[in-house]
Amino acid sequence: MSSEEYKPILSKSVAKICQHKNFNSCEVSALDSLTNVAEFYLEHLITLTKNFSQLGNRSRINFQDLEAAFKTLGIKWEEVEISATELLAVNKLPVPKSEKPALPRPFQIRNLCLDPPKKIPAYIPPQLPSFPDEYTFKETPTFPQRLKDPSKIREVNAEQTRLVEENLKRLLFPKSQTNSSSKSNLQDDDNDLPCVNYAMSKFYHINKGSNLKSL
Repeated sequence: MSSEEYKPILSKSVAKICQHKNFNSCEVSALDSLTNVAEFYLEHLITLTKNFSQLGNRSRINFQDLEAAFKTLGIKWEEVEISATELLAVNKLPVPKSEKPALPRPFQIRNLCLDPPKKIPAYIPPQLPSFPDEYTFKETPTFPQRLKDPSKIREVNAEQTRLVEENLKRLLFPKSQTNSSSKSNLQDDDNDLPCVNYAMSKFYHINKGSNLKSL
């Protein structure tokens, strides 16, 4: 008998022993380790039994050889009979777990709602996660809406220019320096401040040059 044939049988026997000892479940790695220990123990027992049969010039083993092997390993027949009787009295075999991994489902807000869950279409594989809540994608703007009205565009540009100029003033002249003399200097000298609007600055310099020529 190959290992592929007796390994499942031995694994079920070990699982039944664990179940008899009040174990409700067992990890696969632990069950494999116990199966390997049981396999090594049985091989050692069979080897001893075979050696005792060869010492008696017999090619086949008998119960006397098995009894001698039990005495060598310190096993008592009475304990074996009691354990075998108790195990045979239990008709329920241990059932292996499902091969599908039990992954925790992600928390969904709709689980707290009273609305019934929507039915998943048949063309969607069951192993895929469930759809996210509708509020995460139904009300999210993908692209900003562009302005087309020229008057609205001018208003937005003027407002942005005003905000930038105010921020530049705060950056160049902190509040600690905003006394009466600095305020008067700011009103008299406009060339110290950068002009954000290029078109207005060009118009300002042209008008200033024409005024100088007229003088």
